[in-house]
Amino acid sequence: MKQDGTGDFASIQEAIDVADGGDTITVYPGTYYENIQFNGTNIILRSSRPWNNSVVESTIIDGGSNGSVITLIGTEAPSCMVSGFTITNGRSEGSGGGVLGGTQEGDW
Repeated sequence: MKQDGTGDFASIQEAIDVADGGDTITVYPGTYYENIQFNGTNIILRSSRPWNNSVVESTIIDGGSNGSVITLIGTEAPSCMVSGFTITNGRSEGSGGGVLGGTQEGDW
C-alpha cells in the first residue's frame, strides 16, 4: 500500500477487509488518514521497514480525532500484530485513543 495511490489498495482498511488470516499487509511511508478495525482478522500489519526509525516516523496512521486509530475486537490470535507505525490523533471516551483492544465485538 503506497500513499501515492500506486499500491494494491486505496486504504489500509480496504486491505484489512479482504485479508485472510495469516496475511501480511505492508504499508509504505506516508500519512494515512483513517481509523482501522481488524474485525477479528489475524494478520500482520507492518510498515515497509518496522526496524528503521525514519520509516516508522514517516509511516503515519492519523485517526483525525474520530475515535481509536486502531481497534482490535479481542478475538484476534496472539500472532496478530501491528508494527512500525506512528499512530496519532486518536480520540477516546475513556480508553483506547491510539489502540483499543481486548473488547468483545459489539462493545465498540
